[in-house]
Amino acid sequence: MLAKNNYSKKRFIFNLYEKKIPKEYKCSFCNSTSLYFENNFFCESELKSSADYHQCDDWSINDVSLIFSGILTCKACNEKHAVSGIGHVEEIYDEEYDRYFANVFIPQYFHPTLNIFEIPSNTPDNLKEIIKSAFSLAWGDFPAAGNRLRAALEVIINTLINVGSPKETLGNKINRIPNAHSDIRIIMTAIKWLGNEASHDAELIECDLAFAFEATELILKKLYPDTDKTKHILSLAEQINNSKGSFIK
Repeated sequence: MLAKNNYSKKRFIFNLYEKKIPKEYKCSFCNSTSLYFENNFFCESELKSSADYHQCDDWSINDVSLIFSGILTCKACNEKHAVSGIGHVEEIYDEEYDRYFANVFIPQYFHPTLNIFEIPSNTPDNLKEIIKSAFSLAWGDFPAAGNRLRAALEVIINTLINVGSPKETLGNKINRIPNAHSDIRIIMTAIKWLGNEASHDAELIECDLAFAFEATELILKKLYPDTDKTKHILSLAEQINNSKGSFIK
């Protein structure tokens, strides 16, 4: 039960409370967490159908439906990102103000898309493009993004096995992954099942896609490690070993 609860809480879409950008959203160019809305670069409005409903006797603040759009700027590199989505009103409780109502916005589109995870630099370019397309779709279409990750699996598997018949199923290909990569085989099987749900039932939910991204990131880190960082760490380790301790004393 605990595992199920933890899994169901996985997410990658985080709400914007009163235009405040969550730290989980990072600039796609420099990976900084310093995105913000400049003055006059944010627009919000209530849908007409929502505004008209105010006249109904059973109307409540929970019935408000908003839309928004804006331009995000990165404080670190000054790059811009367009964002748009939907919103609603939430009743907020805190110690300072006791109770108040806040507009809450849910992003459904970014351009350039934000990276849901940092793709290892050694990842092949064609694979990077497929994963970035999954990032782009993920904000508004979970099943479509899941399908792109399934396509990424096909590319990865072809580097791990001898490619057989073009009609061979993805499941059979995964089963042929060598035992040296047994952990990857297990993870890929899970992503395959989720991809099947995305393809056939279009019922993928956010926690499923969040897991698929997390699992894909792990596979990429295993197969395409940061060799430059590894070399740097090894070089420093050798100097420490030669000095039998810190080499800066």
